[in-house]
Amino acid sequence: MSKSSKTVDPNQISRDLFTTLTNLHQEILKHESNTNNNPIDPKILSCIESVLTSLKSLRYIESPKTLSDIIHTIWKIYITDFLSLIEYVNILVSDQFQQIFNCVMKVYATINFQSIFRDDTLYARDKFFRIFELLSLPSIINFLKNQSNNEIMSHIANILRMLLLQMQNIEEEICFKKDDLLNQESIIQLLFEYVDMNLIETNNDIQLTIIEILEFIWTLVDNTILIPQLLNTNCVSFTLKWINMCELPFAIQRASIRLLYNIARHEKGCNALNGADALRLLKEFKQRTLDTTINDTTYEDIRLLFSMALALLTEPKESKSDAKSLGKVLDQLMQMTVNTAQRKNHKYGDFDISEPLVVFIKLFIHDDILHYCIKESQVKNMKVSSKIVFFCDLVMQFRGALAKDDELDQLTLTALMNIIWSISFHDEYIDELKSNAKFLIT
Repeated sequence: MSKSSKTVDPNQISRDLFTTLTNLHQEILKHESNTNNNPIDPKILSCIESVLTSLKSLRYIESPKTLSDIIHTIWKIYITDFLSLIEYVNILVSDQFQQIFNCVMKVYATINFQSIFRDDTLYARDKFFRIFELLSLPSIINFLKNQSNNEIMSHIANILRMLLLQMQNIEEEICFKKDDLLNQESIIQLLFEYVDMNLIETNNDIQLTIIEILEFIWTLVDNTILIPQLLNTNCVSFTLKWINMCELPFAIQRASIRLLYNIARHEKGCNALNGADALRLLKEFKQRTLDTTINDTTYEDIRLLFSMALALLTEPKESKSDAKSLGKVLDQLMQMTVNTAQRKNHKYGDFDISEPLVVFIKLFIHDDILHYCIKESQVKNMKVSSKIVFFCDLVMQFRGALAKDDELDQLTLTALMNIIWSISFHDEYIDELKSNAKFLIT
């Protein structure tokens, strides 16, 4: 019988599945602890088969959202009821039991989560915070404290990475509010602590988990409205500690600089970093790691993020930047601005259009930098005759931002007006500004 012709009751399928999971859990507990590689009792194997049979019935559920909710409940049961059975670890890591995990992952892979979250942002938001609840379950907490059983640690790491990756995908569809992380600060700090405890570990699972954690935290910090709460997780002290370490893996260096840059985008984050002597530590990091005499393309994006962070943290009167030393970075910033401007959502890669523009506010106090960006910067695919026309056109695109609730658009407009203001102080550009009739009536 085909999937389309079979009449199914999703509630009945889920009830049957959860019953088989309960039966398996109870059956395991009836037996003595299994830590000596003893054969798994046939009754337990029978219960495992029943779970697998029930899982196969999930293919008949047509609603992606219903299936998503069932899978979420399975993860909660799996983490709470089974991963806590450390005295039965040989059952948990057995090929037979792992078939349950593999089967759930196969079903999980069939769900088009992005479509669900894009079509229902309220559901996406609810799902995001329900996954946070999974991260707070004892088995995950013990793992993050390095207190898991060694035999099952790799399995828990795999589950944690999967959950964090799903949260990253959901974040793209959520509009966060300033107090959203009020109840999540402790688990986020625990994620930082796990990274800090395991930085020098060479185990592949641990390294993969560290990278996934840092990617997840970066996507949080990219939402500047969340930074005041994230400051409560000691993110500043951790990241500054990491960039001050020698022989840090490249992936950790890059992630740390990305975090520091995003923290610096918020006024409170900027103040916290300056209060922790971030400028000195960043300059020491540059001397150790970002040797400008070495043309290593691997470090190009770190150099860019470093320069952006430095610009945001430095008071204009203390800034000693010049176009000669920043030429390549200025080209990258101008290209980033052009690329983001040409996208419908004004995002390109990891960056929103507001980001390079805010950095330009700080840099354009230097006449030579302003002149370089307007006259000499190397930019591809710019569809207007000059950089001044380009900035004026952007102002016209964002002129309605103040009438909307989009904070990034408002920030973009504010940055653009500051840039035009800086340009207007230079006599050689006044005529071009005045000749732009559309801009003058904006």
